[in-house]
Amino acid sequence: MNEVFNPSLVISAGPSGKKALDFLNNMLLETPAHFLNLIECCDVESIEDIKSELQEVVDNKLLSAKNLNKLVDLGYKVRNENIEGVKINIYVLWDMYSTEISASELIELIYDLNYGNVDKSQYSGVSLYIIPIAHKEWAYNEEEKLRGVNNLSTIVKLITKQENMINIDSKIYLLHSISKDGTRISKEELEYISSHLIYLNILPSKQPPLAYFNQRILMHEGDFKIGTIGISALSVRKDKILKEFSGYLAFDLMERAISFEKYIDYSPYDSFRNIKSNVHINELKNGVPLIDGDEPTLKLNEAIEVNLTDNIWEYPRIMKNWEGVFEQKYLGEIKKKIDKSSIEIVDRAKEAINRDLNEVSLGYSLKQGENFLLDLLKNAEEQSTGYGTKAPKDISYLNETLKKKVYNYPNYIGFIVKIVILITFLLYSSNNLVFPYFNLVMRIIYIILLIGLISSLTWLDYKYKVKKFNDFINTYIDEVYKSSGILVKQYMENKLAEVQKSIIDYINERIVEVDEGIENCKKVKSDILAITQCSNLDDENLITSLLDFKDRRRFYETQSKDLGSIYSGLAAKLSDLKQFREKLIKETIEEYALEASKSYVALDFYEFLKFKYGENLNEGISSWIDKGVIKSKELLQYNNSRELEKHGIFVATKGFVEATKDVLNSKLSGYEISTIDGKDIFIDSISIVKLTLGVELSSITPFMNIKEGDSI
Repeated sequence: MNEVFNPSLVISAGPSGKKALDFLNNMLLETPAHFLNLIECCDVESIEDIKSELQEVVDNKLLSAKNLNKLVDLGYKVRNENIEGVKINIYVLWDMYSTEISASELIELIYDLNYGNVDKSQYSGVSLYIIPIAHKEWAYNEEEKLRGVNNLSTIVKLITKQENMINIDSKIYLLHSISKDGTRISKEELEYISSHLIYLNILPSKQPPLAYFNQRILMHEGDFKIGTIGISALSVRKDKILKEFSGYLAFDLMERAISFEKYIDYSPYDSFRNIKSNVHINELKNGVPLIDGDEPTLKLNEAIEVNLTDNIWEYPRIMKNWEGVFEQKYLGEIKKKIDKSSIEIVDRAKEAINRDLNEVSLGYSLKQGENFLLDLLKNAEEQSTGYGTKAPKDISYLNETLKKKVYNYPNYIGFIVKIVILITFLLYSSNNLVFPYFNLVMRIIYIILLIGLISSLTWLDYKYKVKKFNDFINTYIDEVYKSSGILVKQYMENKLAEVQKSIIDYINERIVEVDEGIENCKKVKSDILAITQCSNLDDENLITSLLDFKDRRRFYETQSKDLGSIYSGLAAKLSDLKQFREKLIKETIEEYALEASKSYVALDFYEFLKFKYGENLNEGISSWIDKGVIKSKELLQYNNSRELEKHGIFVATKGFVEATKDVLNSKLSGYEISTIDGKDIFIDSISIVKLTLGVELSSITPFMNIKEGDSI
């Protein structure tokens, strides 16, 4: 590989210089990193501190052994053939009439930089290309014009000093809005042409275009410092085509988001499992001590016991207090657990819906996301909210019944009185009926037996009544557990209904959000459509666009694009589909589409030519060359009486030159062919370049118009 690549420093000064630098930066976007590591673009707004900044660039970037050796490993030439040092190219884009910066001071500062050579009387290996951009001088006032031409005159004197000519090889290529034949060139085109020429000279080639005049030291080199350039290029403005291509892509991405849909079986998605009522009721029952069935009841809680005393008359109060403790500590805790479970169910369902909705909407389209939600909503609305458990019967009567039983139950005095009355009655009756037949002993035995029998029967009656109370208490407790079981089941069903309603409401909210996102995308789509329809790449005087509007549209349509994958890539840029509702989505989509489009336009110009002309490539190129030779006029008006040094160069890639060599040999027999070649190097044009040197400063039109007495 014999391609030459020189580390390059591009400096701009003034508005036109800055625009040219921006054009150049766009051209360099596709340049591999191993070249960019040796290229620096710098816009100078102030002379202060710029020297140290430029020196740092030279030391740490342009002369970096690591960066240079990387290119050597790749097979590129980075060292000057005549000296051991590295050859550096410095370009100065200078707005001749519109800069507040003294260009002559800037050039002097460049000469003062250290480029690694100890002896300033020797060649430093630096080539300096000064490219003033001069617009129509009558558009400026006298002071601006005079400052511009004086600056140029000072620069010419500076670079023609003997020591400076030895140390740095410098040339001035003046670009003027008025070409040699008097035709006008727009200022913007001059800005683009200057960046285009620098771009062609930066790229690795066997013979960089601007180097033709810098390969040898002329006997009268001081007389060949000023020149101009004529150029005609057939170009693909990749910066603009990229913008247009990305506009089409952004439009298609919005169209996909709005309308793309396909059949998808959503049943495997977690969302559908998380809205099922049978799943919810099981989760609500989980950990709840409910014995379900026709007559639901709560499981016995041994921690909440009824502590009865021997005082039966305290039973109503004890049971009432127990009911309160039961409701608070047992039933209340159960309800809290059900409440917590219901919140967790809703949160889990929402999380699943969000996750699945993002997956569907960002993976397929917003329309598909809407279909997913509608299907989910239909499924949710069909879910059962329970079996309509009837309300439990009122058990407040139990305590009232207990009170009545206790009220009717005699106390100990009552039992004694009852015994006394019964004994008295029986003794009185026996005295008249039985005693007359008994002797004294029998009477005593009878009385003792009677008292014992009455007391025993009365005591048994007391014990029986106590047992009846205990049975009632057990029934009381069972009824409380049964009633609470029904209440808990009812509570679950109510919570299930609330859960289902919350989920349905949430699904409806997300449907509204997706619809708003779709409407916003429709608006963005309309805005993008308006931009793409208005996009136009007009041909300039010297730079001809290879592809017209229809060609560029066809180029987009013929590219093999997997919109599904590209749309999925967009999903990685978005954290949530809610971003589709935001105004910033247009900016996000455009940035993403621009980045995604780069790989489609990262083609060599030769590929665009084949796309445009197909099998008629030679005919198309032949026709353009015929016109291009005529169009490539010098961009400067001057009068010279002596012979100038001129060169004609045709710049293209190696593949193009080989494919069209017959046409080039017949049409451009007087031109040198400069081929640009290198791995991953894609240029955006083919160019006819005419270089002229040896123009006398006093013969240039703007200088000829300086009034007598004015200093230049």
